Amino acid sequence: MLNNDILSRLERGLKGAASGMLRFVAQTSALASDGKPVLIWQIESTMSSKQPQTYYVGYKPATGEWRCTCPDYQKRGYKTPCKHILLAQIRYQQRVEV
Repeated sequence: MLNNDILSRLERGLKGAASGMLRFVAQTSALASDGKPVLIWQIESTMSSKQPQTYYVGYKPATGEWRCTCPDYQKRGYKTPCKHILLAQIRYQQRVEV
């Protein structure tokens, strides 16, 4: 179930994507240090400053683990996903369903 914190981040993320303040730059895959594949999205953001900030979202399908390099994720961790992770989850879900 989505709580208000997640819904708020999702709303900010969708508004940022719609306005062009959040945009996917690249997507790639690699092997993590444990040898398992990880998908990586590069996201550029101008939501917190006029200078573009680049964040990386990683997803390990084998474990279901999501991570982001943004300050919000560094502060809250896995407890409440940041807007970058939420947008990457939507993009991943679209890729899987297509």
